[in-house]
Amino acid sequence: MRGKIILIGTSHTIQCGSDECSLESIQQFRAYIKECCQSNGIRLVAEEMSCSGLLYHKVDASVAQELASELNISYLATDLDQTERLKLGIDDYSLGIASSPSGTQSSDPTVRDLLRAKVSDPLRECCWFARILEKDIWPTLFICGADHLGNMVTLMQSVNQDVIVAHRDYER
Repeated sequence: MRGKIILIGTSHTIQCGSDECSLESIQQFRAYIKECCQSNGIRLVAEEMSCSGLLYHKVDASVAQELASELNISYLATDLDQTERLKLGIDDYSLGIASSPSGTQSSDPTVRDLLRAKVSDPLRECCWFARILEKDIWPTLFICGADHLGNMVTLMQSVNQDVIVAHRDYER
């Protein structure tokens, strides 16, 4: 039996504790996640993250990953890495080629954004959810980019998953 999933939407810079964020904002985000974990008896912290994402943001671990370790809670990075995206043809290079008019070298940014929103993001979001379901550890806290939150709620509710949105966009 599936348990509940609590969702937090945020930016990847705050999620990773990037140098682009103030130490105070990172500490506040950390405290917020900790409170969510403790008040909901969270047993799994999952997030839209991968090794590639950590490298991109120049960090060794995300805020949630460090906190899960400290609290002795299971942790799961759910995002596809660059190799997995390439195999599926949803990496930035493949989307660029697919959005290029025939015979040209430059991609159409509008078409590329549509492909990301209608093809790449839904595939990734389904993968995140499948990886959470595979773990079968409840209750789960899932942190993702705020722009994915609505899609994740819709996806999870479409299969009768118990979903609670703790915060739609933590930074706003």
